[in-house]
Amino acid sequence: MNSIINPPLMLSAMEPLNVLVQDPTPENIQTSNKILEKYSHLLGVEAIFIMDAGGLTIAASNWRDKISFIGKDYRFRPYFQQAISGSIGMYVAQGVTSGILGMYIGIPIGDKNGTPVGVLVCKYPSDILLPVQAEGNNLYTYLLADELGIIFSSSDPKFKMTTLRKLDHKTVTDIAHTKRYDTDLLRPPVLFFTNVNTFVGEAYFSLKTRFHAALEKIFFIHEHMGNFMPLPNSPGWQLGVMRENYILKQNVLVHLIPNVLLVLLIYIFIILFYSYSSERRMFNNTIQLLMRYAPVSIAMFDHKLRYLHASDRWFNDHNLDRKQATGRRYFDLVTNADPRWMEIFDHCLSGQRQRREADRFGDPNGKPMWVTWEAIPWENKGKEDVGVLIVQEDVSVRVNMENQVRLQRDQLAEERDLIEDIIVKMRSAKEFYPNHLNYITSPVEKTSGDILLSALRPDGGHYVVLGDFTGHGLPSALASPLIAHLFYEMTANGLPLSQILIEINEELHHKMPVGIFMCAVFLEINPDRNVIKLWNSAMPDVLLFRNNSLFMNCKSSLAPLGIQGLSDVSCQEILVERGDRIVALSDGIIESQNNTGEIFGQEKTEKTIEYILQNGWDISRILSIIDHFCGNRDTQHDDITIVEMIV
Repeated sequence: MNSIINPPLMLSAMEPLNVLVQDPTPENIQTSNKILEKYSHLLGVEAIFIMDAGGLTIAASNWRDKISFIGKDYRFRPYFQQAISGSIGMYVAQGVTSGILGMYIGIPIGDKNGTPVGVLVCKYPSDILLPVQAEGNNLYTYLLADELGIIFSSSDPKFKMTTLRKLDHKTVTDIAHTKRYDTDLLRPPVLFFTNVNTFVGEAYFSLKTRFHAALEKIFFIHEHMGNFMPLPNSPGWQLGVMRENYILKQNVLVHLIPNVLLVLLIYIFIILFYSYSSERRMFNNTIQLLMRYAPVSIAMFDHKLRYLHASDRWFNDHNLDRKQATGRRYFDLVTNADPRWMEIFDHCLSGQRQRREADRFGDPNGKPMWVTWEAIPWENKGKEDVGVLIVQEDVSVRVNMENQVRLQRDQLAEERDLIEDIIVKMRSAKEFYPNHLNYITSPVEKTSGDILLSALRPDGGHYVVLGDFTGHGLPSALASPLIAHLFYEMTANGLPLSQILIEINEELHHKMPVGIFMCAVFLEINPDRNVIKLWNSAMPDVLLFRNNSLFMNCKSSLAPLGIQGLSDVSCQEILVERGDRIVALSDGIIESQNNTGEIFGQEKTEKTIEYILQNGWDISRILSIIDHFCGNRDTQHDDITIVEMIV
């Protein structure tokens, strides 16, 4: 299973894909689409796509197709539900969008604390796990069945989408509801199962017969010998191998009674036939063949822990020779094996089935290794022979990779905290002039994409700037120290606010990367505090209140700063009176959403602020009102800043 889990696991650790989940800008989406498209071709998979925490597909390898996964909501799929809860999701289903049957592997994408905030999904062909069959060798049929007993992959197409057992009505209804398979394509069992002699745990070696009777014509019997065994590290999937032989074809009498008697005689003959030692040897050879070419590391031991059968992969993993190992004890061959294996064997021989995920052992060379293993007791029908079946997989590469990713994430988190502390200190200016202002800030992260600056000119004029950079968090806060330095230095030199605006625009345009720009309100009040000048650069309306009632909206007249040069920086000039209030705010309040997706909006914002002022409340009261509107959810998506200047 590592061969299909490791590729998406490594992809989930790629930095551009992690950035996408936390900041799905058009640029990040396009970059991720191209990465997923490239690796989809390299890995030969049907599709790779990324979903956000709500199950919405935000990037996909098939982004160029007319029917792309982008924008599709797959949160109802179990692979998403398993991955977003922190586990690896594994699921077989027919694609809702493509209609193609596939095997889905979902890998969680975590934030800096390791909390899943998205899911990377790799869709493999449904037959990816089938053993490779030699050309012209049709003696053996390989089958893969899911946890419901539905055969979703087979080297013989006639068995595909058939069931190992009859499905009840509830199961069929659930399949239709979850859109897992097209229920019209499901077919009832085509095999009749009869257990024969030996079983190993839950893996049965069975005789399977199918009767085709034309009572007035010809009677046929076919027999199938085979085994179904659990596929390690899968959600209840089973791997089966089957051998089919033609047994008998004989003309029978036309009448009903003679034909029925013939059926009984032939069936008795088959049972007696399998009692002979030659047939037992053939059956044993079938088991041996299945074990040898199984695509997992598996071994079968007797009660003295002597090798009976084992897969080629087992011998390769343990550096053993098949001829020398057969019939010899495990601990005679692996003299420096981890002592815990003796305890595991003892428990298993006493009838206890055991399983561990990513269990730490010491390998023969003394290095730590991680193994996912399962120990299954077996016995024959008469309990004359007992033993142990061991299935194991070395997952050291995966565990070491996960530990490395976790370490890198911890290092990134520490570095991020350090950078955030530096930026917060750089933004904190002793020149900030708080008089005549009431303000509140509510950032999404430690560092905010909003910035509030206030300073006095040497002649007593008062400048205030409220800025809102694209996005939120660390990337949005990087330019704040630069803007603050320019503002306070130029204000101290008595320069006009329009010139400061032009200089800030030039600095952002030339020094910031594409995609980083700032919406802002620049506000100037003269020393006599009876005239204000206002520049609104793509921000929400600036609100002017007189006698606690809204009497003017100042709309945006400038483009966001940092995108292009400014040719016109004309302002709005307004006469004000003592007691007037000017309120500017970022769009975090207006774009707040409740459980139904309704946004707070501009109109409701204006009425709420007016209501607060008329009741004599502090402007910070708006945060509790927003929280109540959103249903007290901890789902703030953007930084919130509001500033009130009192004339």
